[in-house]
Amino acid sequence: LDSSWADHFAALAQRLRQAVQGQVAPEPTPWMSEVYQRLSERQTLNQVVGQLQAERAELESCLDAFFREPEHAALGDAPQRLAAMRGVTDLLGLNAASEALLHMRATLAAWAEQHQPPQVQAVAAAAQTLGPNLSALGLLLETLARQPELARSQFVFDTASG
Repeated sequence: LDSSWADHFAALAQRLRQAVQGQVAPEPTPWMSEVYQRLSERQTLNQVVGQLQAERAELESCLDAFFREPEHAALGDAPQRLAAMRGVTDLLGLNAASEALLHMRATLAAWAEQHQPPQVQAVAAAAQTLGPNLSALGLLLETLARQPELARSQFVFDTASG
């Protein structure tokens, strides 16, 4: 640790003492504001990731039911959920995840718009890409919560293979 950390810790300790004694603490210094900002951003990111993980788990259950019994009703609102997730990944700068979600949404939306169940072969072929994409998205979200920059750089989506 560099020598400035001792001063930082002393300043934090002083602020805590003042708060415990019921005194009004002085305005935070720029370095304190920066630390608070980073902590706030991390908490917000973790909340968003938690919501995305819950949504992904629900979609996984929906797709599992659909792959077992390919009916229009089994898809429910999966295409809309994928679109909403894509909007969030766009805001987070997760371009590859956004592309994967767009691809998955397009596949499910096409099936949802049909008046009859899709061909069994088409469902089986899509399961080979949709399932792994959803699993990879789960891994991305887990990594994003801990190491955001690593997550952004490691997730890739091959548009050619889906």
